[in-house]
Amino acid sequence: MSGFADEVTPVVLAGDEERNIARTFGQLGWAREVVLCDSFSSDRTIEIAEAFIREIRSLEPSREVDAYEASFIYAIGGRPLRTSLYPPRAVLLRKGGFDIYMDGHCQRIRINGVVERLNTRIIHDDRKSFRRFLSRQRKYMREEAAKLRTADPRTLNPASRIRKLRVVAPLVIIPYTLIVKGLILDGIAGLHYAFERFVAESMLSMELFRRR
Repeated sequence: MSGFADEVTPVVLAGDEERNIARTFGQLGWAREVVLCDSFSSDRTIEIAEAFIREIRSLEPSREVDAYEASFIYAIGGRPLRTSLYPPRAVLLRKGGFDIYMDGHCQRIRINGVVERLNTRIIHDDRKSFRRFLSRQRKYMREEAAKLRTADPRTLNPASRIRKLRVVAPLVIIPYTLIVKGLILDGIAGLHYAFERFVAESMLSMELFRRR
């Protein structure tokens, strides 16, 4: 990537993109330079971009630090949620300081050294259609079910252990997201998120029953 980064300068065209600009910059951590062309944004696009750039420029990682992770603000169709089930992810990685492996339907990153946290949160704006969501979840949950059936129970986290019970996760996911996490206060966007989580957990449950 170093040779590629030396030859390519990403140019980001933006106009009132406060919901997307941090996520976009987070995907360009490999670049030595990023050019932002703003079309007179009237929102917080420039403020967010400058905050992200300042933090990246101020980083002085020690030799023990192999990654920086960021928390996410999950959004549905541009509407940010107060919280979600989306965990922090490593977004800046030191070359040679990590390994990538498959965990069910996900690619996971195993960091060899110390992981530190960025202050700037990245917005994950989910705009896919429900049809596309269903198509992806069918594939994801087949792979997740295969993992849960073969995994050593001692290696599973609490969420995976609940999922392996097959009937519990679909029953608890809606009250957990709406009441415990407070997404009922986010209106239609919160209901949409909770419903998608219910559908995903139900699909996983059916896969676990089907291939027992």
